[in-house]
Amino acid sequence: MIRPGRSSGDPPPRATSARRFLPGRALALCTLSLFSACSYSIVRDGGINESAAARIERGIAELRGLPFVTPVPMEVKSAEELRRYLQGELARQYSPQQIHGLQRVYERLGLLPEGVDLGEALLKLYTAQIAGFYDPHAGKLFLVPSGVPSAGWMVDVLQFILRRDLVNEMLLAHELTHALQDQHFAALAAADDPSDDDRSLAVHAILEGDATLAGFAYVLGGLPEGSLLDLVARLGAIPAELEAMLPDTPAVLRDSLVFQYLAGARFVALAYLRAGWPGVNALLAHPPASTEQILWPEKFFFRPDSPTDVRLGGLDDYRSDSRWSEVEENTLGALTVRILVASVLDAVRAERVALGWDGDRLAAYERDGALHLHWMSVWDSADDAEEFFAAESEILQRKYPAAERTVESERVTGAGADPYRLERRGDKVLLVLGPPAAESAERAERLWAKTGFVPAGIQLNLDLARAP
Repeated sequence: MIRPGRSSGDPPPRATSARRFLPGRALALCTLSLFSACSYSIVRDGGINESAAARIERGIAELRGLPFVTPVPMEVKSAEELRRYLQGELARQYSPQQIHGLQRVYERLGLLPEGVDLGEALLKLYTAQIAGFYDPHAGKLFLVPSGVPSAGWMVDVLQFILRRDLVNEMLLAHELTHALQDQHFAALAAADDPSDDDRSLAVHAILEGDATLAGFAYVLGGLPEGSLLDLVARLGAIPAELEAMLPDTPAVLRDSLVFQYLAGARFVALAYLRAGWPGVNALLAHPPASTEQILWPEKFFFRPDSPTDVRLGGLDDYRSDSRWSEVEENTLGALTVRILVASVLDAVRAERVALGWDGDRLAAYERDGALHLHWMSVWDSADDAEEFFAAESEILQRKYPAAERTVESERVTGAGADPYRLERRGDKVLLVLGPPAAESAERAERLWAKTGFVPAGIQLNLDLARAP
């Protein structure tokens, strides 16, 4: 699905699915100004101050213990150039038909309000106060001097006294950290799977967390525990600031982006406190497999809980019939479950529901305007599955109030213009949206019979982390 992506204002990275679209690039969420008139400025007279940039490049490589394999070209872009660039990136990765199809899927699930233009919402999110980004496709770094509002006269005075462009130093160190990640950790490219947005978003959270900590560490000259804990605490203001800045942006886009910076920094901070930068490098070499592990770090570091791989079956008739086109097949993950439940019900309940997530898979197909959506999920226990089943039942009732509902102990169906079928069996829950009532029972049985559930994965022991 679509997710805002990679940190610090990066454009959509590599090949990515619609939802990561939201979450896999990133805006720079700095709220400080760029100072272009001074001799110590990083951006000066419309270009890069090469000597200052080279100093930061050497410093961040030393700080992170990772040499640059190749030089990183840098360029200044205007806000309008940035917008055109990002429009081109989105057009390159997604056709208008794909965007429209994903928009319909999000609307049917309840993740997007009716009538929201998904493409425009993404572009607005990407370009909001973006101050810089590293493009992994081109291996090039861009700064956008107009992207950040003034932080006020006190910061101006401090920078003048210190003869340092603190804000741009931090921004450039952040983006150069992304370049180091791109040059040193091939595992990240493999994990950036367009068919698994949940895993990809978890990876991007590690990228953003690392770059955020490294940017501050460069400016501060180190990252002692007290400063690190204070930084992580202050990042807690990001959600409210972004919501105030972009009140009309759908929560699924905004919260997915915030997750990368806030939850990512908190998660990476745990690795740093445990094993320093070698511990962070170990995370980059063996990143978490799900947003669940980022949201609840104990499920990665202390009580490993890797996601179950859900392999949807019973859909061969869609896949073999050329009249049907696949709109999406992906994993939503614990973060999206939390966003969905919070947007329709409440945040406390959403946290409780998402905590029990163990795996899921969604597939949606379209034909002549009809959209058929199938979402199978598995939970840590039957009680957790019941918790989600009850929440999803309420979501469907609110989303489709005109449906003729039939409620049984482990099944809820809705007949009418927007038919649905929700079933629970033990620790698993199936949602079928779209197929007529006469077909949905048979469809559900095929899905139950042919879907596979494969336990996953290896966990990282940070005690074994070593400097490269």
